[in-house]
Amino acid sequence: MRIRPAQTKDLGPLMGIAKRCIVYLDCQKINQWDEVYPAEKDFEDDIIKEDLFVMIPPHENVIRGCICINGLEYPGYENARWDGSEFAVVHKIMVDPLYEGLGFGRYAMIFAERIACCQKKDSIRLDCFQVNTRANNFYRGLGYVKKGQTLFRKGMFNLYEKLL
Repeated sequence: MRIRPAQTKDLGPLMGIAKRCIVYLDCQKINQWDEVYPAEKDFEDDIIKEDLFVMIPPHENVIRGCICINGLEYPGYENARWDGSEFAVVHKIMVDPLYEGLGFGRYAMIFAERIACCQKKDSIRLDCFQVNTRANNFYRGLGYVKKGQTLFRKGMFNLYEKLL
């Protein structure tokens, strides 16, 4: 797997994946993403800040997912009882539904943990839509611990942290 910084030319493929994710989640009655979020502007801003990375399988030149890694906590993160003090935050981890279950998400999270360690962070934080049972199980399976919850536009989100 190759992970590289996202570029402006990646916006089209990323929006295509986002639209497929929205349909896929809606079919599971998980109304997490929509036409408001994630928007092309969100991806564009992450690219400008150099926070967004794309995943490309070996022997391919096609983006199959992305992950955003930065230090930005959304309002509501103060509701958690965090343990780490120097942290990275994961946002917009996204895998094309056609490639779900092939290890892309796990690989992206390992990549995020390596980035955080290189930046001398002691933990990674993230939020996960409470209704998305599969995603919550995924994070817990990777060693993330629920530290609280908060209400965002779409409903309740669990707040997770993993000490590095």
